[in-house]
Amino acid sequence: MYQMILKNRLQSLLKYKPLWILGLPVVLVLFFIVLIFPPMGEGSRLSAKKWMRNFSNISTPRQAQKTYPSVVVKTFENGEWVFGICKDSHSSMFGGTVVVKDSRGTVRAFFGHVCGGNFLRGAILSRENNIDDVYRRLNACHFQEYKTSH
Repeated sequence: MYQMILKNRLQSLLKYKPLWILGLPVVLVLFFIVLIFPPMGEGSRLSAKKWMRNFSNISTPRQAQKTYPSVVVKTFENGEWVFGICKDSHSSMFGGTVVVKDSRGTVRAFFGHVCGGNFLRGAILSRENNIDDVYRRLNACHFQEYKTSH
């Protein structure tokens, strides 16, 4: 009985063979467009939660860099520091996430347009003189803070 049903469905699909032949190239073209030009990421809650959890147990920038070599660190003249990581928006639809921890013990995550893997170091940390300036800069760049619901 199942063989008969399967045979009937297969025959009905084959009646529309021209549509399959025309539709397949369209699907393939769309697939390769998405593969070559993926949608830009504007933040990932999963990535934010992961890095916030990872950073919560780290107490110094040295420990952060030793544990996660891709972490970016900035120590300010007043002795304060901040370290963090960012995920590029252009390379993945799961990018667009910035997670930082500061010398006050605060771990914060932000979602927005992360333009390149060096964004945190080059566009944010290199321009600021203290922790509060870093957060103001992220806000000025239209980043939205991710608020966890612990």
